[in-house]
Amino acid sequence: MSQDQTMQKNLVVLGLTVVAVFICWSHQWKTNIRFARAPSSLTEELFTERKRENNKSYTEVEHERRYIIFRENLQKIQEINSVKRNFTVDLNKFAELTTDEFTSLYLGINRQPDQYFPPPPKIKPVFGNDTVDWRAENAVTPVKDQGKCGASWAFAVTGALEGFAAIQRGELLVFSEQQLIDCSGDYGNRGCSGGSLENALKYTSEHGIMLDRDYQYTGTEGICKSDISKVNSKNQQYLTANADSVLRMAVLKGPVAVSVEGDQDVFRFYTSGILDAVECGTYVNHGVLVVGYDVVDEMGYWIVKNSWGSDWGDQGYLKMAREFGAGICGINKDTVFPATGASS
Repeated sequence: MSQDQTMQKNLVVLGLTVVAVFICWSHQWKTNIRFARAPSSLTEELFTERKRENNKSYTEVEHERRYIIFRENLQKIQEINSVKRNFTVDLNKFAELTTDEFTSLYLGINRQPDQYFPPPPKIKPVFGNDTVDWRAENAVTPVKDQGKCGASWAFAVTGALEGFAAIQRGELLVFSEQQLIDCSGDYGNRGCSGGSLENALKYTSEHGIMLDRDYQYTGTEGICKSDISKVNSKNQQYLTANADSVLRMAVLKGPVAVSVEGDQDVFRFYTSGILDAVECGTYVNHGVLVVGYDVVDEMGYWIVKNSWGSDWGDQGYLKMAREFGAGICGINKDTVFPATGASS
């Protein structure tokens, strides 16, 4: 075989090799693209399971939209848990909602102009070994569920009033959030569209609060049906506070209503442990109830009752680290409590 023929043959072989490599690469590229676009069978299975547990059904178009949101929230949860922390987050009934949807439906504190809080000291706070848990003293009612009504402010305030009444009388009663939702509009509250802890206590100091059985919760704002003959409790005055030390002194006397930032993923998907994430924010928009405090491994924390049902968090509760300044999730910024308890 001549030198020219050998060269020609080598060129043909080289050409065929290049074509073969290109075909293989092209096939692999298309396969990777299909794989990237295809839904994960495990994620799809989780989505279907959560949908079934929460008794939800969607149209085909809405199913696809909710699945995409679910997948994005799952990724956020995995990213949070990928870092060693003192708490964990997990999928819950809010996993199919965008942050905007969640905020509009499940929070409820009308944000006030931000107060200035100096940066917390760089030294680690040191807390004593004393503990308080008003649940053990029969001063806390079972966890409630506000549903799709932005009235966390009402639940936090009734919780504080229930606690003080129980401590004063020795009888645990369940007060009406619906009365506050329907009747405190003249005090600046907006029913299921938000309100403030202070405005709610202003209302109860003048009009009192009825029992839930006499004014039952509907989860929507309606016409005020307050009946003065059935008012069970009225607080004479209330106090506000905005510091860890003052909050602690208040909790020593009973459960305390506070505001926190509840729209961040670390809060929304909280499951267990002590929430100490600085990314929780301090722009308060959600009302909760502090029912005690404790210390574990030199880390002080608040025991917090939420109003998203017992299927959220740790049976409806969460633990939040105690810090100086605004506090984790801004918990030190907006504290309100009856000063003299509640009296009939």
